[in-house]
Amino acid sequence: MNPDIMFEIFSRVPLKTLTKSRLVSKEFNSLTYESSFMKIHCERTKTIAGYVVQSSQKTRYHSSFLSIDNPGFDPRQLNLDFLPQPVQILATADQGLLFCATHGSKNQHYICKPSTRQWEIIPNPDSRCFTRKIGLVLLGSNPFRFKIVRVSELDPLEYSSEPEQDGNNYKSYQCEIFDSDDWVWKKLDDLKLPYNVFFNPKPAISASTGLHWLTWDGNKNKILSFYQETESWDLVSLPEPLCFRENWNSVNFAEYEGKLALICVTPELDFVELWILRNYGGKQEWVLKHIVNLTFLNEEIGHSSIESFYNADTLLLIGLYRAVFFNFKTGRYEIFDSETWEWKPPKDIKLPFYESLQFCAVSAYGGLHWLTMSGKNMLSFYEDKESWELSLLKPESPVLSKFSCVGTRLTKYQGKLGVIYEKSQRSGIEKVELWIMKQCYCNRKRVWSKEHELNFEACNNEQVQIRDCSVLCFYNPDVVLMTGFGFVIFYNFKTSRFERVQLGSRYTYARDVVFLHTDVEPINLKVKLELTCSPCSKIGTVVLGSNPFRFKIVRVSELDQFDPSEPENGMPDL
Repeated sequence: MNPDIMFEIFSRVPLKTLTKSRLVSKEFNSLTYESSFMKIHCERTKTIAGYVVQSSQKTRYHSSFLSIDNPGFDPRQLNLDFLPQPVQILATADQGLLFCATHGSKNQHYICKPSTRQWEIIPNPDSRCFTRKIGLVLLGSNPFRFKIVRVSELDPLEYSSEPEQDGNNYKSYQCEIFDSDDWVWKKLDDLKLPYNVFFNPKPAISASTGLHWLTWDGNKNKILSFYQETESWDLVSLPEPLCFRENWNSVNFAEYEGKLALICVTPELDFVELWILRNYGGKQEWVLKHIVNLTFLNEEIGHSSIESFYNADTLLLIGLYRAVFFNFKTGRYEIFDSETWEWKPPKDIKLPFYESLQFCAVSAYGGLHWLTMSGKNMLSFYEDKESWELSLLKPESPVLSKFSCVGTRLTKYQGKLGVIYEKSQRSGIEKVELWIMKQCYCNRKRVWSKEHELNFEACNNEQVQIRDCSVLCFYNPDVVLMTGFGFVIFYNFKTSRFERVQLGSRYTYARDVVFLHTDVEPINLKVKLELTCSPCSKIGTVVLGSNPFRFKIVRVSELDQFDPSEPENGMPDL
């Protein structure tokens, strides 16, 4: 049949009929997941399509609705304020069904449909066990029927001493299932997994007549599946190279056109591979469906975490206080920003007592980086994951090992993170080495390489004043910017030419510099932020996008110079 005719027919049928139509053929299924189709179908049938994004502050949860196919729709119509109490969303299913629970001494569970504001109380499962995983699956809409599967942990010290065939002990998990036909929780046989198997934090994916969770056994990614028809479990390994975590920055489950899929992000965060599970003659096989280049998007808005595929050609990415819909076929993206304009400091960090931070932050590789005063460690803040990392600088240099007096500072060189090592004696500066980080992630290890080595011992009489200076940064691949008392020097080490610029006073010494490369176009700042900085504060700023204009500021300030909670013998942990 003509695809245009089918497009017109399907775009007018109700959602329940559309779901059944997808089972008729592959062509019908693919057609109904295209971004152009979903937008028109939502308009013609008054259907709502999008994501409920849940955030938390302490023990209170807040949900927001995001959609690119329902322009003009008020997202407040899909909040959960119609429920008797504030809740956390535990699981979701087709047709907008949510399973939620309250927090407190007496938890209450609800099943609800926010679009119609309907809800029912669900009996509480066994409260003696700690919930590990929950899945919700819709079995039918007429009559309406659903099932909830709960995996909970027994006593952590209780595991079997009987070894499996591979010699590993196994751990028991309690399994319960709630069937809406019976409206009671039923206990199933315990789920026994090898003791070294851990659950991925992502929720279950409902596809291929089952609920699926991603697990990890320390070496390989595996799939844990629950099939609702037989109420049975299955644990299988992923094929190579998908099973090995060291091949990827992250691997997560998703649903793509009704099929089980894997989203694999490369270590450099610049490509995403989508693998889908297809059934060929009764045999299941993983097939590479898409390779998405994220280089353009990362340059525009910075790194964000890949959450799922919204439709056949659109990715959903989640960052700090924002969500991004990216159409990788057209290259267009749309940002949903909370626009709170509030300071929301992340979790406190602890540094060794003898360490403090140097100078200004350097923005590179999706993060802000400070050098510590010892010159041996680097503190990094990654804005997409809102996480901190303290790492040891490890450039290996036979020259550096002989330096008796070494100055160290971070810099940015051709867009890469770099570190400058400077050897000085009483006679002045002698040697300078520039090391750059070639790759931020390479098998989870940083790779440093020496880019330049400058020898200032052979400076002629005309250049002798250069030896009284200290290197601030590399202005470009051929020129270093140096400072002395009352002046700075641009020194081209390839041509040996230099240009001296006087400062305001001969007693002025440039401690640090900030590079500016900008146009004269005005920007629109919506509000003004007020921030009081203590003398111990360090500030870093990173621009995440120019259209729309968006930036983040990270502040590091000292809480107390002495923490009595720390042990007296030994340094505090990070």
